[in-house]
Amino acid sequence: VAPPLLLSTFVQVANQPIIRASITIQNPESPYRTVGAAMIGIRESRGIGALWHGTSAGILKTVPKYCVAIFVKDFMEELLEKPAPDAPRSETR
Repeated sequence: VAPPLLLSTFVQVANQPIIRASITIQNPESPYRTVGAAMIGIRESRGIGALWHGTSAGILKTVPKYCVAIFVKDFMEELLEKPAPDAPRSETR
């Protein structure tokens, strides 16, 4: 469980400034029109740490979901039989 937990946490922390800027530009009264402009504006007006505002809530929301999904995937791979190499395959569209 540790590697998925670490990976998910890292991705969440690295992506948070983009999420924060995207939320900011969704406000019709926002002076920013692009994600880049919002990131610069947030940094200049509230400091660099403001780009990670809400990170802990995001991590607490997404990391457990990601870890459970990985656990279920691994569990089901062990539980289900592997198909025989010569077994016919269904076509997916």
